[in-house]
Amino acid sequence: MQEVYDLNAIMNSEIRFRWLRLCVRSRWEEAVPMALKMATEQGRMKYTRPLFREVFNYEKYREEAVRVFVAHRAAMHPVTSGLVGKDLKVDASKTTSL
Repeated sequence: MQEVYDLNAIMNSEIRFRWLRLCVRSRWEEAVPMALKMATEQGRMKYTRPLFREVFNYEKYREEAVRVFVAHRAAMHPVTSGLVGKDLKVDASKTTSL
């Protein structure tokens, strides 16, 4: 689909979100960094939480999802941070060490 439609180039959040979820579910490794980037930059829980869950469910990238979440947690809305933390089974007391 990427070769035909070049969906990685589309910046519409709705389309990009659905495309990245499909890619991660299909275990396309190249999509994982793009999914984590959108999850941390987009800002809406509507996108952030499902993308983190998809990457977390991809066993190979589970630790990466947690690492990226912990690194960006302080910049997230408290409700989003709390719910994503529960999804990723991250202790609320974990903070970034900047």
